[in-house]
Amino acid sequence: MSLALPLFAAFAVMATPWPKPLATPAAFDEASRGEILQAWKALAAFPAAPWRDQAQAQLRANFAAASAGCAGLFCEAKTVDASASVPAPLAAWAASSLAFHKAYWAEQERLAKVFAKVTSEVAAVDPGESLGNGYPDKTFLLTFDDGPGKYTQATAAALAAAHANGLFFVLGTAYAADKAPLYAGNCVGWHGDAHTPHTTAERARSSAAAGKSFQFSTFRPPYGQRSKDVVAAFQQQGFKLVLWNLDSQDWSKEMSAEAVENRVLTLMLTRRHGIALFHDIHPKAELALPRLFSRLAGAGLTFADCHQEIPPG
Repeated sequence: MSLALPLFAAFAVMATPWPKPLATPAAFDEASRGEILQAWKALAAFPAAPWRDQAQAQLRANFAAASAGCAGLFCEAKTVDASASVPAPLAAWAASSLAFHKAYWAEQERLAKVFAKVTSEVAAVDPGESLGNGYPDKTFLLTFDDGPGKYTQATAAALAAAHANGLFFVLGTAYAADKAPLYAGNCVGWHGDAHTPHTTAERARSSAAAGKSFQFSTFRPPYGQRSKDVVAAFQQQGFKLVLWNLDSQDWSKEMSAEAVENRVLTLMLTRRHGIALFHDIHPKAELALPRLFSRLAGAGLTFADCHQEIPPG
């Protein structure tokens, strides 16, 4: 689960989906240009800071990727900071998109402010961690936390139906060797021996030893909370730390499965690559994923094979 600590609980952000079909690579790029332009406008309201500089650099690169061989709307904007007209039929979407991105950047600003205590997708603690920012354009890894649980089997089935797979981070309090068949065709990583913060090297070493007993090689810290000492303790045991840069917020009671679907789609259009965070102890991923796969069929995306080496970034 991401940032569910009482003091730092994230707030749900609703998104209105791009109103046109995304059935071709060109259609995805057109929608991506639109979302990135709105995200850029929203980001301009925030004061200069390292997280904002990083976000601006990513938006510049993403807009350039979305504009290669440009065809369709927003092609008059040669760079992300250039003006582009929004057709009247898309005015309602544009207003909603701008509001979403303002709220989303407010999330990121808050995460940056608490970074010393609760770390997440805002920045890496160590160069060896993967947040998903180094993935190729239009490539996404799907990940799921906190299981095994009531919805693990249905979530895995939704992936299999789309000929996709995911990386499931399991808890020692729920996982045992006889649970492995639940994850057939997928990958399993360690989320800790219990869903409690790993705040000391001693705590990390103990949890890493428990994870190694299952022969796991990837680790995602509960709440994303970690320090250099904690990262080093896991790396010394051969673990690769995998975080995320697209938080579905499917753990939030305020988010319906439809809201989760729309949020993830909007972030995919804006970020264009990365690691998506879901949970298989809630029912929303199993409901949202089939609709996401359907909406993105033909869009030219790659859902990364979890069995391949996770790229750094």
